[in-house]
This record gives sequence, C-alpha cells and structure tokens, in this order.
Amino acid sequence: MAQEQAPTIVTKLKDAGVTTVILLADSAMVGALTKQATAQDYHPEWIMTSFNYHDLSLFARGYDQDQWAHAFGFSNLPPTSPTLGTASNAAVLDPVQWYWGEGKGTSSPTIFTGLARAMSGVLYAGPELTPKTFQQGFFAVPGAGGAPSDDPTSVQHGYGRTANLPYDEYLRGNQDFTAAWWDPDTLGLSVIANQPPAPGTLWYPDGAKRYYAGHWPTQPLEFFDESNAIHEGSEAAPPVPVPCKGCPSETGEGGSSTG
Repeated sequence: MAQEQAPTIVTKLKDAGVTTVILLADSAMVGALTKQATAQDYHPEWIMTSFNYHDLSLFARGYDQDQWAHAFGFSNLPPTSPTLGTASNAAVLDPVQWYWGEGKGTSSPTIFTGLARAMSGVLYAGPELTPKTFQQGFFAVPGAGGAPSDDPTSVQHGYGRTANLPYDEYLRGNQDFTAAWWDPDTLGLSVIANQPPAPGTLWYPDGAKRYYAGHWPTQPLEFFDESNAIHEGSEAAPPVPVPCKGCPSETGEGGSSTG
C-alpha cells in the first residue's frame, strides 16, 4: 500500500511547493516516501513525530539516507546505552532465568511487564479490590521517569493527572519527548542485543533533555550541532539481581521452565 501511494503523495507535495513535511506515518510509508522523493528529485526537510516509532534506527537505516539526513523533530526514544540490552543484562532481568538459572528457559518481556503492571494495580487498590479502586490506585501514584524525574534515559509514565497532561491519561508511557535529528554517518548502537554498531543514529540536543506538553522550551533548539548534543547515553552499571533464596538457580535442583 505504501509503495503504491507514495508516488502520488510525493508528486502532490512537489507540485504544491511544499518544503517541510510533517510525518504522521509509519516506517513503511516513511521509507516509501523518502525513496520516491529521491526518484522525483524532491528534497524537503522531514519532521519526525515519533509516530509508530518511525524514528527507530532499526527502521530509519532502511530509508533513503540522502533524504533522511534532513530529518529532525522530536522522538519518544531516549538515547541507547552501551550496556542496554546486552546479553548479561538480559539474563539478569529475565524472571525465568532469575528463578531457574541462566540459560534455562525463556520468557516474554511483554507478558511479564503486563503482569507486573496488573499486580501493581492490585497493590495500589488496597483491601477493597474493585475496578474503581484499581483506577484510583494508579491515578494516585506520582508520575515518574523521563521529564518528571529529569532523567533523559527513560520515558515518563503515569496515569490520571499525574502524567502532567490536561486530561486523565490511561496509557502508560509515551507522555514526554525529546528533540532529535538523524545522522546517517555516525555509528549508532543497535536495539538488538550483541549486534555491532551500524551507520545511522539519532542525535539529541541539550543532552537529550525530555519535555512534556506545555513545557517545551520557548527558545529555538539547536539541531544539527553536535557540539551541544549526544547520540548515546553514558555506560550504566549492570543491574544487581535480588538473590532468589532456595530457587533452582541457587540450589541447582529442578528442571528448566518455558513460559
């Protein structure tokens, strides 16, 4: 669909004299648009919105790089860290391997994260667990991460009005953003564990400082200036696991599990 629509879209943009394209499109459409723009000798500036993670380097490296070198805007993605997603950290953070032992079993981080949030809601609800107290519990927990915590390595999460938005928020995460631009030449880290750096990465002005609605700076941001920007976070210390007393990972008894 994107390949079929892109030629017509680019032709209309070029004929209308559009010089700036704000992208509310997924990675498939962005890839098709940038390739078609080069084919039609059309060279606008591309404004990233982080819609459907079209700014993720895993996708962005597949766009036409002559076009995407003129991409900037804002991103929900914090800079990656040299220690983020490594095999050793993945083993430490995997609950199945924490219980059974490293290399013994697999788990789904998505399912585990969902269960962890549900259990948190049960605890927040208190002794009277109802849909209403479940909601009230989440709505009472202060927003954290990202902008509220002045932490450029994470994203803001919160519910209700704790998300610093003028309405009740029911979606966790994706509530604050950082400015960014694309550099097709600098080697960037991969989101896939144990993959070597590859050409193409996001740069973040002002140390990747994050902002939420109504709190963006009023002064112009300095894009494409590496002197006041970073493209990866600092190397963090590896997480220290909580001991699993009496578990097979400690005693060596029992078999592996798949979950």
